[in-house]
Amino acid sequence: MIKDLEFLRKKGKDWALGFLVAPDCKMNRKNIKTQTIFVFFSKYISVFIILVVNAVLARILSPEEFGIVAAISVFITFFNIVADIGIGSAIVQNRELSQNDVDMLFTLTLYFSMFLTVFFIIFSFGIAGFYGNDVYIRIGAALSLSLFFNALNTVPNAVLMKNEKFVSVGIRTITSNLFSGLCAIYFALRGVGYYSLVIQSVCCSAMIFIWNFSNTRLRIRKKIDFSCVKKVKDFSVYWFGFNVFNYFARNVDNLLTGKFLGATALGYYDKAYKLMLYPVQNLTYVLNPILHPILAKYQTDLKIVYRNYVKVLKILSIIGIYIEAFCLFNGREIIFVIFGKQWENAIQAFKILSISIWFQITNSSTGAIYASINKTKLMLKSGMIYIPIQILLVIIAIGRKRIEAIAVAAATGLIIKFFIDYIILIKRGFKYSFVKFLENFKMEPVLFIVCYCSMIVGRRIEIESNIIVLIYNLVLSGSTFVIALLVTRQIKYLKI
Repeated sequence: MIKDLEFLRKKGKDWALGFLVAPDCKMNRKNIKTQTIFVFFSKYISVFIILVVNAVLARILSPEEFGIVAAISVFITFFNIVADIGIGSAIVQNRELSQNDVDMLFTLTLYFSMFLTVFFIIFSFGIAGFYGNDVYIRIGAALSLSLFFNALNTVPNAVLMKNEKFVSVGIRTITSNLFSGLCAIYFALRGVGYYSLVIQSVCCSAMIFIWNFSNTRLRIRKKIDFSCVKKVKDFSVYWFGFNVFNYFARNVDNLLTGKFLGATALGYYDKAYKLMLYPVQNLTYVLNPILHPILAKYQTDLKIVYRNYVKVLKILSIIGIYIEAFCLFNGREIIFVIFGKQWENAIQAFKILSISIWFQITNSSTGAIYASINKTKLMLKSGMIYIPIQILLVIIAIGRKRIEAIAVAAATGLIIKFFIDYIILIKRGFKYSFVKFLENFKMEPVLFIVCYCSMIVGRRIEIESNIIVLIYNLVLSGSTFVIALLVTRQIKYLKI
């Protein structure tokens, strides 16, 4: 198998997802490549839809209204993690589960989803007490529907990904985001305020479940059999444990900002954070759902996984360093163009958070790799080291009572996470040298400096329109970046 891969490489037919060309893949290489390209375009069509919807909603709703929903979304995210319990990823990973096992897991998630929905409605009273606002009781009751569909979707979504139905997932993503976004805009214009965001969440989760369920052959079993749980528990326990710890690290900033700085400050911070996450989540989204189910087939051959993962990682790294430079330099224009000038207070927080973009883009695929080589226990250990550091940094920053200080804490923690994750993954997961691994990225600082400096020089030309400034800097920095790639010979890593 290794010789076959090497032969393809020498013939100049390598592709970013080189591991997909292994001869015993069920799909041929061309078909998988086509599906991946489709997922790429479908995802970025969805990103465009989401940005347009958010841009419209940001001009209708106030930062306080966004902050109110963001505050309770912190808890919804946690309950979604509890609902999954690592079962979704375990289904993708485990190649020995029968159809009956999958049906039984789906049946168990149905009952568990009902329980969580009722529990969250009751829990909403506690959220209202925590924030001192009874509005969270009504919002919690409404968002419990979103929780129900998200929880119930765990198994159907995993089945689609395991069966590599990437085209179906791409169409689903576009459809659900478009419909739910239009619903949110309609109700926002009707004057329902933050409830338009709640309606958007419920519509999106309901559509995704209906689509996924209709494209799978899942059945509800009358008799409960827990034997299927034993087949996935070793994998899912560590996956679930990491996600729970990671949840607190990722959301402690929102939780404490909403509590001590108020809904308006949280609205600004949440917008800055989510905007920073767009390139991080939506770049790696194309790869992560494909990395895990495909690489899981070669979990016993670490050389194949490592070699091809580094190739993919290098592509993410080059794209990520450009995105970081562009966002860091053009934070003001990006905020104004997408959300409007009323969101000016989010600019500095966005710029600070942008410093961590490269580290996040390169690091965001580690979860899929830990899962692919069946090392979720190592993933949990890395989380247990990083997460207390992140929480401590945010707690210290909250005393400054400025969202910029919280942004510094969050960005610092995310950078630290990069080193912790890769030291453990490379040294203990793959048994390779971490120092040699870092040598793959030695040219990225040079690319960043060249790209950033080109925009500094270009700023001498005064332009009043924010959107024209963005286009001008995009063309200028993009051209300079391509030249830098050619000069440093890094362009070879982007060749398909």
